[in-house]
Amino acid sequence: MSYKTYMGTFIDENDHNLQRKFGYKYRALKGIYPDAYKLPETEVSKAIDVFYDGDANEDVTTMTDRVRNYTTAKEPEWKAKYFGEAPKPKPQESYSSVTIKSPSSFAQSGGNPNNDDNLIERFVEHARQPKIEGYVNYPYCDTKAKVTGGIGTLMPNANFMQKFTVTSQKAPVSSLNPAWSNEQINTLYNKMDKFCKSYKIGVDKDGNDIYDVAYYDQQRNDYRDKYQEELPYFQDAELEAESKKYVRQSVLPVLRRNLSKIGLNFDTDFNDDGKMALMDMQYNLGENKFKFIRLYDRDDILNSNLSDATKVRLITNPNAYYSDKDIMAEVLDKGYWPGFTKALINKDAVELAKQSHRKGIHDERNDWTYNTMLNAFNK
Repeated sequence: MSYKTYMGTFIDENDHNLQRKFGYKYRALKGIYPDAYKLPETEVSKAIDVFYDGDANEDVTTMTDRVRNYTTAKEPEWKAKYFGEAPKPKPQESYSSVTIKSPSSFAQSGGNPNNDDNLIERFVEHARQPKIEGYVNYPYCDTKAKVTGGIGTLMPNANFMQKFTVTSQKAPVSSLNPAWSNEQINTLYNKMDKFCKSYKIGVDKDGNDIYDVAYYDQQRNDYRDKYQEELPYFQDAELEAESKKYVRQSVLPVLRRNLSKIGLNFDTDFNDDGKMALMDMQYNLGENKFKFIRLYDRDDILNSNLSDATKVRLITNPNAYYSDKDIMAEVLDKGYWPGFTKALINKDAVELAKQSHRKGIHDERNDWTYNTMLNAFNK
């Protein structure tokens, strides 16, 4: 099968003329997105611009991560537009084409700022949207190959899954649709755990496993082919209740505690826009990947889980974060957000919006967070 591109018609992706004419930039992109040779000039050029749109001192790994996030987000659109495939929502990492609600949907409603019930209700409604966390009422694999269900709820083991009612049919429990036993759920979990890990495609430079997890519908098909059986279903009300419980018992307490450490109050310093955006980041990233740190504060540095060598460097020279790429890499890898922290303390909404960008999520989710953070603080 031949492919027509702005460079001409080529036999296949291995055509030497293609690589010779496009050179290193094309090969770098193709290594990240194998179907790059099928894209028109405008799309390839945009992707290459993303690859090189960074600091001159960036290493190739950072550049590659940036363009991989770009191609992952663009893939559904490309498949629909150029490859003749309908776009499908892809799994998000555990805690499509639908418009994300604008920040005005979460305008200040007045009343008691500690009224968490209303805040949690609105947040769960927000998180259910396909390009936020999404909602799936059966077991699936997230992008890290973890067993997941509902609104991005990680299911770490079989005992956790046994908290939920599991049935063979997408319907309430009945004599014709009985709840599964704990033994059946345990067997299901073990199968799902192995199934998710089967999406492994390699390891990164640090030895961490890399997975290429299929879309939700394809996962169901793959599971059926592998085990000759259908995936069962959870009950909607139980999944929603679990998400609300997680927000109440983890997301909100962690945010309040961490903000108080840097002199801010979640309930009084932020309006509902700011609260919703912070909750979105906390729910998505988790406690270990969304941490505040003041690079100029000795106690913050000493109480962090950074290496001793990095602590010494930062205490003696806070600017080492900006001048030493290894220190920056460690700080970010350990889940700290120094730029975001600084913007919070300064109550700089514009900078806060810029610093809120996350890797590995839909562009629409990042755009929603950016626009919402612009109106984060109480006046």
